[in-house]
Amino acid sequence: MKNFLVYKSSAGSGKTYTLMLVYLGIVLKEPSRFRNILAITFTNKAANEIKQRIISNLKMLLALDKNKIPEKHKHLIDSLKQSTGLELPEVRDRAAKVLTLILHNYGDFAVSTIDSFMHRIIRSFSFDLKLSMNFEVEMNTAMLQAETVDSLLSSVGSDKHITDVLVKFVQERAESDESWQIERDLQKFSSNLFREDAIALLPHLGEFTADKLASVNRKLSDNLRSFEEELIKPAEKAMQLIESYNIDPELFYYGKKGIYNFFRKIVSGDIASASEPNSYVIKTIENNEWLSGKGKKSADGNTILEISPQLTDFYKEIEALGENGQSKYLIYKNIRNNLYPMAVLGELSIRLQAVKKERNVVSIAEFNRIISDIVANEPVPFIYERTGEKFRHYLIDEFQDTSVLQWQNLLPLVENSLSHGGTNMIVGDGKQAIYRFRNGEVEQFVKLPEIDNPQGNELIVQRAQVLEREYAPNQLGANFRSRCEVVGFNNDFFNFATSAFLPDFQKVYEGAGQIADAKNTGGLVRVEFFEGERNEFDEYNCSRVLDLIGELTAAGYQPGDITVLCRSNKNSSNVASFLNANGIKVVSSDSLLLARSPEVNFLVNFLSFLNDNNNSISRTAIVNYLSEKPVFQEIGKHNAYVKANSSEGFFTMLVSAGFAVSTHKLRGLSLYDTCEELIRIFGLHIESPVYMQFFLDEILKYSSSKNTGIAGFLDFWEQNKSKLSLVLPLSRDAVQIMTIHKSKGLEFPVVIYAFADDDFKKLTNQSSWIELNDPDLEELPVALIKIEKALEKTHLSEIYTKEYSKTKLDLLNLIYVAFTRAAERLYVLTGKPPKEADELKSVQALMQAFLISKKMYTESNNTYEFGDNPNVKNVHAPQDAESALPVNFLTNDWRSRLVFAGRAPRVWQAESPGGVQASGNLLHLALSLIIVPDDIDAACDKILNQGFITDADLPELKSKLQMIVGHPAVRPFFGSKGQVAVESEILAPGGKSFRPDRIVFHNTHTDLIDYKAGKPLESHKNQIRQYASLLNEMGYPDIRSWLVYLEAPVEVVSVG
Repeated sequence: MKNFLVYKSSAGSGKTYTLMLVYLGIVLKEPSRFRNILAITFTNKAANEIKQRIISNLKMLLALDKNKIPEKHKHLIDSLKQSTGLELPEVRDRAAKVLTLILHNYGDFAVSTIDSFMHRIIRSFSFDLKLSMNFEVEMNTAMLQAETVDSLLSSVGSDKHITDVLVKFVQERAESDESWQIERDLQKFSSNLFREDAIALLPHLGEFTADKLASVNRKLSDNLRSFEEELIKPAEKAMQLIESYNIDPELFYYGKKGIYNFFRKIVSGDIASASEPNSYVIKTIENNEWLSGKGKKSADGNTILEISPQLTDFYKEIEALGENGQSKYLIYKNIRNNLYPMAVLGELSIRLQAVKKERNVVSIAEFNRIISDIVANEPVPFIYERTGEKFRHYLIDEFQDTSVLQWQNLLPLVENSLSHGGTNMIVGDGKQAIYRFRNGEVEQFVKLPEIDNPQGNELIVQRAQVLEREYAPNQLGANFRSRCEVVGFNNDFFNFATSAFLPDFQKVYEGAGQIADAKNTGGLVRVEFFEGERNEFDEYNCSRVLDLIGELTAAGYQPGDITVLCRSNKNSSNVASFLNANGIKVVSSDSLLLARSPEVNFLVNFLSFLNDNNNSISRTAIVNYLSEKPVFQEIGKHNAYVKANSSEGFFTMLVSAGFAVSTHKLRGLSLYDTCEELIRIFGLHIESPVYMQFFLDEILKYSSSKNTGIAGFLDFWEQNKSKLSLVLPLSRDAVQIMTIHKSKGLEFPVVIYAFADDDFKKLTNQSSWIELNDPDLEELPVALIKIEKALEKTHLSEIYTKEYSKTKLDLLNLIYVAFTRAAERLYVLTGKPPKEADELKSVQALMQAFLISKKMYTESNNTYEFGDNPNVKNVHAPQDAESALPVNFLTNDWRSRLVFAGRAPRVWQAESPGGVQASGNLLHLALSLIIVPDDIDAACDKILNQGFITDADLPELKSKLQMIVGHPAVRPFFGSKGQVAVESEILAPGGKSFRPDRIVFHNTHTDLIDYKAGKPLESHKNQIRQYASLLNEMGYPDIRSWLVYLEAPVEVVSVG
């Protein structure tokens, strides 16, 4: 039996079910094996879903009655019986054992993301990998990018080289009609630091000093100028020859569009023309067509024919120069255009390392590179020794989104497992590979069991041989999600699109056709083309979505059954705002953003104000929010803004409005407590309890990992406010709106794909790192080049053609994900169909070509339907989730609810811990503060202020003290006669110290007093006798010892 199981699936074909089935097949054979299985996926949500599916199915198995097996479980039972060779009673018994083992050893239940797994390995071997033992993982690369950019910009003005580089960087972007907002651009540009090709080659770039930059720039410019001059020379000779005979350009074949213009453009510096002669020029040279109709009638026509051999020679010379030097010229030109971006990237890289070192963090994006550096050259990498011993079976989900480095890092484990007879499973769907911008590489999934090995690494060759020997391909061809009509439409459309649109990656869509359940009918697909002007397209989509929601709810669907998919966040936001404005409840990442809450923004503005009292913008924003409140009506909006001009007037206004804000107190609190205090003061929890709770959760999460106070949180908020949102359960009365990327892995009864006019005018990856190995540019071993069409004329043409094809695949995959989310109905609101059947570059062009192939398309019709009798079988949306939301936000100042003792009690009483303390130690403390009876009030106030008692305890304490001090036998010890020492330390000859409670020194005698709580004991007398002995040795006269028992009734005992 072969153990490298590769499942190629499609949407709704049961990828997670299959992985769960393989997992159960392993553990049911031997329950203890669950510790030896590692299931890997790419998101925490997916990992939790796999765990839940495994546990719920184990519970189902152990509860099965062999005489009453539900129809929906028969496939699972039959599959498990076949894979394990067990009968149902034994399957049930072993399921119980597995479930018990998992629940009692949950830490060994290994289902995790690939990043979590790599982190665990790196953490275990941090010393061997030369990492700090206590390094932190930075999950948020955007924060690292922001800090890196801030560090770079802080050098502007003080560092001439960096200033010059950034100025040039901005100038070049502005000249190219690109954005020139430096901070935002740099942050976006710095994402190049985390690309896998950059991680491999960027370190070779080295530091871009001013001298290095000038040297490289000079060499590139000299080479470019030299080539241009060589190319211009024959063109100039040709023009001089033509002009020497004073020949009219219109006499040449096709006049000024022909060969005359070819030479003229090159002379004027248009070097690209040399490589792109038009058809008239080519026909002139190849067919010897030199004269236009006018030229044939002119006497100068003969002159042209006479000089044509010389002109042909000049053309051939230009052609030869182009063939020999054009590739290098175009690449050098590309590199020179990217020289300053490269210099910026080099500086960013240096500062990124400094930021990581200062914060002692390792970016999660670096895990794969760190491990890859080791596994690439070791047959048995040492960092996998422990892992290899523990895990014997590897199940990898969503493999189409795996990066090259991730797969190379997992290969040694898979190879080791296969060599020991372990089961290894890979499942994925290349048609849903939509995360290439995160380094996902679908080609390695399509090519399995082959492995890319451009360097010819012998270890990879050996590992590929193991995979090929154990390779067992499988196809998941059924669709358990969608109705027949939806499945049929998708089968036809993607079968057509693959051949018409995707010639280079057809293998990705091999086996894309799915088998639907013949009984699951009643689906509908509707395609609507837009017919208006381009500037009306956004409004049209929003209106049509609203109309369709009305149509669907009238047909029996709940709003919660409907999901609107868009490619961009901008379009999602537009639809959400439009639907909200028209009374439709929506749930979207944009509508649930914390930053959309006025109360959250008020809190953030108040934190900004606390961070800087002179921040007038924050004060104005605070007043703007409060001015709508009834308590501010008397002040008036205009007066409120005037008072907010100064900090003093601002605080006076807040106090007069009834808001007791103390900046002194707030600044003494933690960030979390500051926010909660502000929430209580301004009643924000009443206005927006859910948003307040989620905002405090983010505050707590931030404070737990970072301790940078208000200023640090404000920076964090600016970087992440577009991502932080509420996480709420679905509601049947709200329409969902999300991007296509976020919808991956989900299904919905009804999908409306709005703004479906996506195209691939822009390549997904617009730049690439290359190794130069150019002796003329020794200072530049690697370079960042822009991927552009001009590369087709160079030896790097494959970079462009491959990226072009992959971008087309990205678009088709995006369409596939959108089309296959629908279970019952799919509505596609696409753009205006092209008038000419040009190259297929957009959704609407592809859809038009598909309809033409089906002989359905007519220019007069803009709506096309697939499915005859659509119906609504049942209600899908969940019940209202409002009951699951916190309707009451409970908040109290915990300081008013806790009392901290200033010192530990000498006696702990378990049954009544406060009894002895209140009557003994607390009284003991109070008496130490009293010299004469008039000190009782001051002593009580001090104890109250120190937090030892509450206001409610004060009268009782004062009463007890008055009773004790006023006792006839105690009163003399608190008189005005004698010198009093309270808890003065006595150092004994052996170094031990003693501390009597009270000593009153008189001229003729000395009173020694010790307070006690509880019942009289002999040890009490022994203790005070020891004190007396020490005082006697010190020479004090007539020591009189007294024990005062503080429990009512007060008792005074004389100790002889």
